[in-house]
Amino acid sequence: MRTGPATQGMPDKPAEAAAALYVGEVMHARLKPIGHRFSYRVMSLLIDLDRLAEADRQSPLFGVNRAALYSFNEADHGARDGSPLRAYAQRCAAERGIDYPADGCCCCAIPAFSATPSIPCRSISAIARTVHWRC
Repeated sequence: MRTGPATQGMPDKPAEAAAALYVGEVMHARLKPIGHRFSYRVMSLLIDLDRLAEADRQSPLFGVNRAALYSFNEADHGARDGSPLRAYAQRCAAERGIDYPADGCCCCAIPAFSATPSIPCRSISAIARTVHWRC
C-alpha cells in the first residue's frame, strides 16, 4: 500500500496500485461568536473496484472484505445489501446514461481502522477523467 500527499479532490492520475492511501489534514475555523480553530489528520483510501482481490494482497495490514488493521468492506458501501460494489457502480452509471468506463472505477473512502466500520463511500468516480458522476 502506498501513501501519497493530501490532495484537493481526486488525484490527477489514477493510482498504479489497486489501492492507495492519501494522508492529509483538515482544518476548521470559526470567527464568531468566539474565534475557534482546530485541525486533525485524515486518511483517504482510493481503491479500484475492478481490482479488489489485488488490493487485498497489497499489504498484510490492509484487507478487503476481511478483518485487518485497515480494511475496506464492500458491504459498508453502495446498496449495502451484500451485492458487489462494482455492480452498484455499473447500475449508477447506467441510471445516468453513462457507459461504465473501460478502464474501471475507483471509490474514494475513509478506510476502517481495526474493528471500526468504514465510512460509506459517498462518491464513486470514473477513472476516465472525462466522465464524473456520483451515486
